[in-house]
Parts: sequence; structure tokens; C-alpha cells
Amino acid sequence: MLAAVLPLPGLAQEDDKRKTVECGDTDMAFSGERFEVECIEYDGYQIHQSDGSAQVQVKGLFADSTRAPDWLVAVDSRILGSLAIRRIGIQDNIQSYFENLPIKDWKTVDDVQDFETAEFVSIDNDEVRDCVAFQRFFNRRYNGYSRWVVGVSCSSDGKEVAYKTLAGFSGPGG
Repeated sequence: MLAAVLPLPGLAQEDDKRKTVECGDTDMAFSGERFEVECIEYDGYQIHQSDGSAQVQVKGLFADSTRAPDWLVAVDSRILGSLAIRRIGIQDNIQSYFENLPIKDWKTVDDVQDFETAEFVSIDNDEVRDCVAFQRFFNRRYNGYSRWVVGVSCSSDGKEVAYKTLAGFSGPGG
């Protein structure tokens, strides 16, 4: 399932730029019983626009339960160059960032762990998962931000388990 929701459209096809790294080499960590955790980074991801260009450092953390279809995906994106990340609402970001993840019954909720947070249901192949979306913008730059963490935690055992999985995640900016 994690490959199906890989964020940043097009990155899944750029395997030559994707490499596995030690999670200790990122600013993210995860602790949870019976989870396999993998961290990755993409080198050389470039953005070119009429008002400038930038390199984007992208690091991902994937936590996949070994006992149940529970998982968490978090991505830390950092802009280096003359551009900034524009702050967009969590629903728009999650829908565009995780474009292969079915989303229904969206509900914005109170912040959790200093993340802007929302709940939704994802149904894929008749499997229903309760999910928690989260994002955080930080490091003000120009008219936006230079860093952004976004992710999703899902569980087929209810939203309480998705929140418990999120509680095992720590990321930058918090």
C-alpha cells in the first residue's frame, strides 16, 4: 500500500534519484511496536519557475505495521534557492500530494503534536481505513516557508490506532 500513496507525483518513477538512508540522517523518527521503518531521500529534485528556481531536498519516512494494515507516511521537503513554499490548506495538500489515496468523509480537527490535522476515511479494494492527515509549515521565507512536513497515518483498526501511530512520529519544526 505504501508505494501506492508515495507522495510527490513523478518521484516514484525517479528511482535513480531515490536512495535509502538511515533514519538518523533525517530530522524524522518513528517508534512503534511491530513496525518496519524505512527512510529515503531524493537527490536533485529541481523546480524552475519564471520568478526563480530552487533545489528541493525531499526525505521520507515510511512506517508499515508487520501485524496489521496500519501505516504512516511522512515527507519533509526543504526548498533551497530563490523560491518559497506557499501555505495551502491541509485538505488541498493531502488530496494533491497523495493523489492515489482515496479520500472521503474529510473532517478538520484540532492540532495534534503541533501539526495541522484532519481525519478522513480511505476505502481501497473494499478495505476501509481510518486516517489522520497532518502537516506543518515552518522556517518563514519570502512570502512563504522554506520547509514543510506532510503525512498520513492510516489504520483498519480505527482512528484511535491511527492517532497512536502518529504519536510514534516526530518530525522537524515541532
